[in-house]
Amino acid sequence: MPNYTFRDEDGNIHEFSMKISELDAFKERNTHLTQTIVGAPVTISGRGTRIKTDDGFKEVLSKVKETYKINNIKD
Repeated sequence: MPNYTFRDEDGNIHEFSMKISELDAFKERNTHLTQTIVGAPVTISGRGTRIKTDDGFKEVLSKVKETYKINNIKD
């Protein structure tokens, strides 16, 4: 079950674990709590161009190229 973070009127942070189907009813029962996001969500920062292709993967591609003469796979 996912965890949800709420802030009360005094600024205290509380974390609750519940099903997403229970979330709306919980919010209606606890109007003194406001749902918040604590911390930044995890994101992917950029792309790498220094990623080396594994030799095993290159071998698989060469076998595919030998088997299928008409293809779009480049060396």
